[in-house]
Amino acid sequence: MECFEKRRETKNHQSGHPVVQFRTPSEVLGAELKTEDLTLKILEKLFQRERHSNITCNGCLQRPIIGLRFKCDTCPNYDLCHQCISKSITTDSHKLDHPLVAVPKHRIPQIDRDDIELGDALGQGAFGEHTLFLLSLLKLFVYHLGTVYKAIWLSKKRTVACKVIIASATRSEALFNSFLKELAAYRELSGAYILKTFGYTQTKLAEGLNEYRLITEFMEKGSLQSLIDNADNDLSIRRKLDMSCNIASGMRKIHEHNMIHRDIRPDNILVNDQLVAKIGDMGIARTVDTKDCHTQIGCQPFMPPEFFCGENNKASYNQKLDIYTFGLTLNILFTNTQHKFQVLSKQKILIKQSPVFWDLICRCTDDHPEQRPSAVELEKTLELYNIAFKQLVIQVDRSYVSLSTEDKNKKFMEFYESFDPQARKYIIKMFPRVVRENSSGSQFG
Repeated sequence: MECFEKRRETKNHQSGHPVVQFRTPSEVLGAELKTEDLTLKILEKLFQRERHSNITCNGCLQRPIIGLRFKCDTCPNYDLCHQCISKSITTDSHKLDHPLVAVPKHRIPQIDRDDIELGDALGQGAFGEHTLFLLSLLKLFVYHLGTVYKAIWLSKKRTVACKVIIASATRSEALFNSFLKELAAYRELSGAYILKTFGYTQTKLAEGLNEYRLITEFMEKGSLQSLIDNADNDLSIRRKLDMSCNIASGMRKIHEHNMIHRDIRPDNILVNDQLVAKIGDMGIARTVDTKDCHTQIGCQPFMPPEFFCGENNKASYNQKLDIYTFGLTLNILFTNTQHKFQVLSKQKILIKQSPVFWDLICRCTDDHPEQRPSAVELEKTLELYNIAFKQLVIQVDRSYVSLSTEDKNKKFMEFYESFDPQARKYIIKMFPRVVRENSSGSQFG
């Protein structure tokens, strides 16, 4: 999955070749298949009668698409049938080198409630606060706030996370359909650095209540915030850079699909046992519309100045909001210190200055959105340092992996101070900047 996200090409494989993603180690597009049995011809035969209701092929305008359906991983809401793929048809802004992913008929499958065995409660924060999302989307009175449990998906013999929500059944059917469409849009963003959603359950309970369960992958280390707060997890700067790259890649994918996350912060970043970081809580993400004002939803201590400039709980902001919250997240990650938030002035004060990428953090948290870098620039910048350190230090000095965290950090800082000047020049050539006078970021105290 990481190679796919990085658009890596090897031998005869090119970025635009169609691919499929395993939902579980032995399941593709809802069918049980072994890796050795996975060929395009087998998939064509298995899904030749598959009917994708209400989905139009952007190549030949066939509606609905029958058979295999491929979704562009770059263009938002762009679908092609297998015939158009085989003819290399492109329309609109779609290009032949854009990655194409085969997608199933049911983007978010319904799972048998009895197939999910709940275990210990994990809390209400680690996998995101969906309450506001459900209130605004379903317009239901929520009796029981979403609680996340560690659970077992029995038929798959897989550990998962399960969020349980109990709500009023008033106007349930129409609104739940709307809920599913929203969830389906989020699963379009499924990738290496975005929390994977496996499915949902829906159950009618007594006295006019409905229970909803969201089934996601289980992240063993919990939230990035809990990892930072845990004194036993002594992360090196290089490891933190790795996770920063993960988050930037996830954010880039969200932005490529013309969406804003609106709540990127350490509580909503989940970490697995391999220390891979993924963006969670897509609950309040929204499609970008430059003509619209957006609801003022988000964690205020992380929100940029433009978030507070609206009226009647509405504000005009864009994807640069995510860049701002990402910048604050970077500083917390590299300093293990939360910034201060002044409630009356809405100003952020950074208590500690990050020893690395300080210029980048200041640009991300600039008061003026147009001065902030793009998600693409952030991803490319962080990856440049990450790849260079692996090639120039780790692969050269094999003893690095056995060093203490303190000694690893000394090695990284030596590399950083030497590499940073030339890296900055290279990045500025790739992403020329328009500097505004009196540009300023969060205060440093």
